[in-house]
Amino acid sequence: MAVLHPHVGGWTETEHEVRTVLDGIGRELLAFGPDTGHMSWAGMDVVGILREYAGRVLREYAGRIVGVHVKDTFSAGIDRAKALDLDYRDATRPGRIRAEPGTGQLDLEGCVEAIGSDYTGDYMIEVDVPTVPLKRCHQLAYDWAIATVPLATLPLATLPLATLPLATLPLATLPLATLPLPTRPLGTRSR
Repeated sequence: MAVLHPHVGGWTETEHEVRTVLDGIGRELLAFGPDTGHMSWAGMDVVGILREYAGRVLREYAGRIVGVHVKDTFSAGIDRAKALDLDYRDATRPGRIRAEPGTGQLDLEGCVEAIGSDYTGDYMIEVDVPTVPLKRCHQLAYDWAIATVPLATLPLATLPLATLPLATLPLATLPLATLPLPTRPLGTRSR
């Protein structure tokens, strides 16, 4: 089964595009794998969309959701990127749009609540561009997850942070750090 995973700079970026695809393709063919950070950056009502589609997804796909990408964002960074028509690379430099969970302005607790306690899929807690040293970044993400995400979905919840393998990796060693990024300025697509 395919999964719709919206991204700024991707094929489905805006709320209209996400809703058009989800509403137009049969549930037997397409699930929804939301990314809160990209949805926020694209100007969507993230909690509202999750609330609307979570019930539908949980009812209609019966556990086939592959996961929810949880990212926090700085609203001032989003506003700046749009006002200055920044491309993806410039918009996502450290401290601009991406935030460690719970340190930005996106209502991540509302997102988790909107998805509901019946959700048994995975939460991928992401910080694409850390704003603090890496070890502190991982600690903030871990602490936020333990405090917010239903424990039934956190199999590693009892492990100390130091046992998680990424806690000691420098960001540059992650393969995604070298991928080319889109250079289309934000706002060049009709919304």
